Amino acid sequence: MKRLLLVVLVIASTVPAGAQDGSAELAQALESLRRDMSDLQAFIYNAGSLEDSGITGASFDGSKLHADMQQIQESLRQLAGRIDGLEFAQRQIREQLAALEADVAARTATGALTAEVDDGVQSQDPQTGDVAETGVLPPGTEVEKYDHAFSLLRKADYEAAEIAFSTFIGEHPESELVGNAWHWIGSMHLVRDRFHEAAVAFLKGYQHDPDGPKAAGSLLKLGTSLAHLGKKGEACATFREFMERFPDAGEALLGQAREEAAATGCT
Repeated sequence: MKRLLLVVLVIASTVPAGAQDGSAELAQALESLRRDMSDLQAFIYNAGSLEDSGITGASFDGSKLHADMQQIQESLRQLAGRIDGLEFAQRQIREQLAALEADVAARTATGALTAEVDDGVQSQDPQTGDVAETGVLPPGTEVEKYDHAFSLLRKADYEAAEIAFSTFIGEHPESELVGNAWHWIGSMHLVRDRFHEAAVAFLKGYQHDPDGPKAAGSLLKLGTSLAHLGKKGEACATFREFMERFPDAGEALLGQAREEAAATGCT
């Protein structure tokens, strides 16, 4: 009995509003406690029956059991409320990201990007067939093409690198490196203050591979881009999602998330 009560109180007191374990784990804990609650109710009922029949000893304290029951019920109500709050917040984040994706899909200049890629193709030397450093991918393996795009990024040739990464995504849409490619496209937009385009790229990268090596960075930079766009609510929701999804992202990223959330005015 004391163990059950202690478990309830510990769980109820240690679940923050942005619990890192998420609402699924909390719901599982709640269901387990409810089962314990049902067992306890049966125990109290049986104990009461024994008391009425005069079988129990002097050590039986029915009032104490009922008091403990009330305390557990209150803890369960608090847990249920926190789970509902987490689920509501997560629904808001999903809805906000879906709205952003719909918005950027309507405004992203896909035709313009295609034109840029076409222009890059035209810069191929007609005599030798060599690829000029305009972002067009040379023949080779998937990794070699990605490395070529990344080499342009290292040279800070952002226009060419953007075209190269975009071409890579078009040629290898199922590649494990697509999430990375979107991340770098977003980063190049971000350093040039193209916050809308950056948000598009980071969102696509995160959605493509939410558990990939660049997922945490993309989600954090998505929040940064949204903050620069003046979308405080969406930015704060994204920063919260980052803290919940990536509690082990490393102190550098976590510290940056806290600083940017504070600068954005998130509560």
